Amino acid sequence: MIRKHKKKAIGKTELKRLMKNVALRHSLKALSDEKFKAMWDMDDIIITSSYTGIMWISRNFLAYGDDNVFRYVYISKSHIHEERSSYRRTSLLRLQKVSLPQDIKKAFDFAERHMRCQNTRYWVDDCYLSQNNIMKVGKGL
Repeated sequence: MIRKHKKKAIGKTELKRLMKNVALRHSLKALSDEKFKAMWDMDDIIITSSYTGIMWISRNFLAYGDDNVFRYVYISKSHIHEERSSYRRTSLLRLQKVSLPQDIKKAFDFAERHMRCQNTRYWVDDCYLSQNNIMKVGKGL
């Protein structure tokens, strides 16, 4: 039996589309094509901010938030592993338990359930995949 290798993360084009859709929906600042290419090539995390909030963009995750909300739009299995390992290392260094924030733990658990069901190594929030699903949110909505 030949086993298909699971794709580790979404591709460059799909991530760029997600970033633009999130930026449009939440009035956030998207990366320019040049900065996006640099982020992709360097495998780095870039943070953009505007008066409406912050967006975090990397090959392994895409998230947005403000003072009250933090939401993942895309998470790879490797990002989840890196974050959990980071909290474990911090706990060891501080000699006291340091836990993931509850909302992030729930997001990781949800994404991992989806990955198991879909046999993938990443999760994407479907409502950001298509421009047709994007409705710009304004005041009073």
